[in-house]
Amino acid sequence: MHHKSILARDGRSLTARVAGPPNGFPVVLLHGQMHSSSCWNAVLSGPLARDHRLIAPDLAGHGGSDTPRLADTDWMADDLADVLSALGVTDPVLIGWSFGSAVAAAYASGRATRGLVLVSAGTRAPGAHGLSLAQVRAMLDQAAVACDAIGAEHPPALDLFRAMLSDERAVADDGVARMIDTCANGQLDAATRAERIANGHAISLATRAAIAATPYDYADFYAIYDRPILQIHGDRDVVRPVAAAHERKAIFRHGETEIWTGSGHSPFDAEPARFAERIAAFCAAL
Repeated sequence: MHHKSILARDGRSLTARVAGPPNGFPVVLLHGQMHSSSCWNAVLSGPLARDHRLIAPDLAGHGGSDTPRLADTDWMADDLADVLSALGVTDPVLIGWSFGSAVAAAYASGRATRGLVLVSAGTRAPGAHGLSLAQVRAMLDQAAVACDAIGAEHPPALDLFRAMLSDERAVADDGVARMIDTCANGQLDAATRAERIANGHAISLATRAAIAATPYDYADFYAIYDRPILQIHGDRDVVRPVAAAHERKAIFRHGETEIWTGSGHSPFDAEPARFAERIAAFCAAL
């Protein structure tokens, strides 16, 4: 596994982890919010790297990638285009985990891809660009009140973001730790957990707020996408309820849906060997 530093179109520094043979089948791994490319370390160092060229970028404002003026899905898709151009990669398979699935859809909306793998994905999210930190906090508070008013069991991610956007360092740090634990469903070893929490703590409040407020809706895109889609969702996912996967599978033109028993929001943590095997099979079928 190698670390690459790449200049974005606006001069910012972007980083990516790269593994596997240079002429291998190209697979891009896009992490979720409050994480970094390090969440894919087990995949990058596993059997998938024997025959596939694996590229795991740090999204804008995460890991080693600089924060842009606007950290939304379109901007991050353009960053990904810069990374892949620098590495000479075209027409990859994109694996998007959680928020990374929205970046994958934004990239695939205007560029060539061989297929998509959506892991614990969301189809849409409300929000607005250009909100101040105070406005984002108010938006999250209003969403929580609305959910409580109708008796909805809203995803814990809402409460976690409210904590992570706190001005009180201890509250925000605790929110990050709870986000990491909730995503992994308690299935991380101590060293990996500590690394992910440290990466989350390093993400600025501005980036956290921008991600929380980013609006997207890719239902129409999924309906017209003409390449294969595989979506994987854990039945114990409390960040993105499994109902989201069932809703989305009816939209796909060429899609498969797998619900993994016992997995939480990050199935690749719960069953890394199975995950690598399934991705290899998906790529081979293309």
